[in-house]
Amino acid sequence: MPHSDPNENCDVTPARPVPVRSALIVTKARNDNAHQLGEKVRRYLMEQHVEASCVENSQHTDPTLESPVARVLRNGPRPDCIIVLGGDGTMLSVARQPEVEQIPLIGLNFGKIGFLTDLCPESWRDGLGALLAGKYDVFCAMALMVEVFRSTANGETKVWAGRVVNDVVINRGKLARLANLEVLVDDFSLDCVRADGVMVSTPQGTTGYAVSAAGPLVHPRVESLTVTAICAFLNRFPPMVLPADATVTIIPRQSPADLYLTLDGQEGLPLEEGDRIVVSRAVPDLAFVRLGEESYFQRLIGKGFLGNVDPTSGRSSCTGVFTTEDAESDDAE
Repeated sequence: MPHSDPNENCDVTPARPVPVRSALIVTKARNDNAHQLGEKVRRYLMEQHVEASCVENSQHTDPTLESPVARVLRNGPRPDCIIVLGGDGTMLSVARQPEVEQIPLIGLNFGKIGFLTDLCPESWRDGLGALLAGKYDVFCAMALMVEVFRSTANGETKVWAGRVVNDVVINRGKLARLANLEVLVDDFSLDCVRADGVMVSTPQGTTGYAVSAAGPLVHPRVESLTVTAICAFLNRFPPMVLPADATVTIIPRQSPADLYLTLDGQEGLPLEEGDRIVVSRAVPDLAFVRLGEESYFQRLIGKGFLGNVDPTSGRSSCTGVFTTEDAESDDAE
């Protein structure tokens, strides 16, 4: 399958910041604190002569339903940036919308970990002040295109297509029975794996479900797809890091388990035996705003992925105190 040069979509190095003259504020679904702060942020931006509007994110789990964020972006003018008030789950939900394209995203954390967010509720004015002053970088991150094909009486039909930010997971349903999944890379079959499931992750997605399934942490500059089996029988399917232009196909074979496709841990579709789930790099890449000089490894340590750190305690046993965001219940890590 031909692929365009990824550097044509978004450079992996920081992009030159552009003046922010308009912004869309997206608040966490059914969160009064996020909604109230969103109104404060909107008024602040208007005082700084920045056009701003506010919309509440949706909380549905059906990927076939339209998001209010997608509706606003499709029917209104394109904003210079999107400010997301929520946890990593809200960021993923917003970034997954095709209408976002490469609009830079910046998160104000109302969740637990906040790996994708740069601002906290206590100092949002300082952060937005830096944003408006152009003191920020834009970093690009891979997303995945997911297509589901199903055999019908008239041949094979595409029943769903969309993109994910962190990972796509094919996993079993309610009963504790192993799934039987054939995995192909660029049409080469790696045979079937018996496991609770298989996931394909982006580099930033390896800090999510994949790391809990003993997958590797992949640096965001290592453009790649990571395939990780979930509790593989006899551990006969080690995690694999593949080139970014690879195409991964997963086909459920005869199995006693009910199977589901899960997108970023938030939305899901039931699968049938013989479905083809085709995963490849999405075009274009996503764009995220980064404030300050925090490195990837500093972020890993600060968020508890490396070292003896409890990310909810605000303390590190190795380095003393570090700053964490306001820890309210997250909407999907």
